[in-house]
Amino acid sequence: MCNNISPNHFLPNYGHIKYPYSNLERPHMYYASLVDELFRSFYGFLNCFVTYDSKSIIIGINDVNPSPVYNPSDFDAAYRVVTSNDDDYYIIERNIFEMFYSYFPDIVPYLSIELHQPYYNSIVTPGCFKQFNFKQLFYNCENRKRCNPLMSF
Repeated sequence: MCNNISPNHFLPNYGHIKYPYSNLERPHMYYASLVDELFRSFYGFLNCFVTYDSKSIIIGINDVNPSPVYNPSDFDAAYRVVTSNDDDYYIIERNIFEMFYSYFPDIVPYLSIELHQPYYNSIVTPGCFKQFNFKQLFYNCENRKRCNPLMSF
């Protein structure tokens, strides 16, 4: 019997790179607490929470304005967040990725960030309006490092 299954060309091929925690030795709760400590040490002024599910560790950031502001130099989307002391702060996906990649590169493919809009800005129950998954950025950086070992990001 011939097994002619066509490859799925829509899924990315990561080649030799495997998931770093395919055989977890510690529960997700341990990694979630590490992520929570690191994120709060850098972004302690944000109204946020860290949770996990079966596939990823989720960092939820509350009170985010759903309209992005684009940086003219690289066109990265920045989202305005109201902090705990009523100041404005701008969240950029690449900055958070680089922070986690420099401290815990093995956890990065399992991280995702959810942005939640404030209660006063929505008609219905506020929820997640944007989700960043760092898996693709991680594999792009790893492939760049494999091709050019002197390049950091």
